[in-house]
Amino acid sequence: ERAIGALLSNQVDLPYRIIAIACQPCFDSEVAAIKNCSASLFTLKVPSLSVVSPLLLLNAFNMGADGIALIQDKENCARKMPLESLSDTITFMQRLFDRWGIDKNRIKHIDKIDSALSSELGQFCDKMMKSGHTRFKSAPGSMTFEGMYNLAAIIKEMDTKLKIAEEGVLSGEDVPFGVAAVDSTRCSGCNVCAQNCPTGALSTQIADGSTTYKLLFHHAKCIACGVCANVCPEKCINVNRTLDFSMLNNDGKSIFVNEYISCRNCKRPYAVKPMVDTLKRKLEDSGILNTGWTEYCPSCRVAIQQKK
Repeated sequence: ERAIGALLSNQVDLPYRIIAIACQPCFDSEVAAIKNCSASLFTLKVPSLSVVSPLLLLNAFNMGADGIALIQDKENCARKMPLESLSDTITFMQRLFDRWGIDKNRIKHIDKIDSALSSELGQFCDKMMKSGHTRFKSAPGSMTFEGMYNLAAIIKEMDTKLKIAEEGVLSGEDVPFGVAAVDSTRCSGCNVCAQNCPTGALSTQIADGSTTYKLLFHHAKCIACGVCANVCPEKCINVNRTLDFSMLNNDGKSIFVNEYISCRNCKRPYAVKPMVDTLKRKLEDSGILNTGWTEYCPSCRVAIQQKK
C-alpha cells in the first residue's frame, strides 16, 4: 500500500496513472515488456497476487489510479494461488464499480500464459487513457492514505465522495463481508460466539443498572469467516456472505436480546436467563432435581459451599 502511495504521489507529473501489479515470477521474466508498454504505466512487483485485496485496489483508485492490471504467471506462481480467489476479488470490485457508475473494465486480469503480454497490456493502457479519469479523481474526499482505513471505511468514503445513497445489498461468494443472524428460540446467550470472533464483529452489552443482555453485530467488522457459527454449541447462528450498505454505519445491531438473571444472594447479574433455564433442564433430564444452586453466581456458590 505504501509503495502504491509513492507511485501515485504528485511528485510525478503525468496526466494518467495506470498500475501494473505483477507476481514476482512474471515480473522478473517480463520486466522489459511490462515497463515499456506506456509512459503512464507504473509497475509494482509482489510475491504473489494473493496479496491483492479489495482494500488495496480501492486504496489505489482512491489515491488517483486510472486503471489497474493484475499480471499473473499462473504456471510458475510460487504460492499456486487459486484463480477463484483472484476472480472473487475482481468480481467484487466490478460490482462496486457498477454501483458507483464506473467502467468495471478499469481492472484487468492478464495471465502471461494466455496472452501476448506486451500487446495486451499496451492496449489496456491506451483504453484507460482514452476513457479519461475515474469519478474518484475529481471528487473531494476526507480520507488520506496515512489513515490506513479498513475496507468498510473506504467503501463508505467512496459512497460519500460520489453522493451515493447508503442503501442496497450485494450477496454472493465473492463478497468479503458477512451478516450474522441468530435463532433466538435456540440461543442460550452463552457468549461463546463473541468470545471467539476474531474481528470483534460480535460483542455483548449489559448497560449499567440494566438487566437486559444484548448480543450486538457490527457488520463493518464481519469478514464472513464463520467462526461464530462453528463454535456455537446451540448451532443457532447463520452467517451469509452479504454486504448491506445501510449497515456499514451501524455501531452495533442487536441480534439477540434477553433478560440477565441476578444472583439471589449478591443481587449482581451473572447469566442470561435462557442459559440458566437450559442448564436446569439438562440437569433435571439427567436425574439431578436439586437445581437451586444455578440461581447463584459462581462466587456466591463457592462462598455458600464453604460455609456448609
